[in-house]
Amino acid sequence: MTNSPSFFNGKKSMRFRYTVMEDGNHDEKYLEVGKRTSEDIDSFLLEGANKLKVQRFGSGTDTRYHILAA
Repeated sequence: MTNSPSFFNGKKSMRFRYTVMEDGNHDEKYLEVGKRTSEDIDSFLLEGANKLKVQRFGSGTDTRYHILAA
């Protein structure tokens, strides 16, 4: 996981980038999320989960992610 500053709606914010792989596919991709979603992901990782299900709701500036252990 890496973090980097970015601008969102004209305001400076932090984005967190995770390297991910889709189930059944070994190509690496990136998931870039905000602080709250990053905290959710980190809590699962600290518990030892290394396979997570990510559900995406909305699009554009109204995107929300729901993280579950797979």
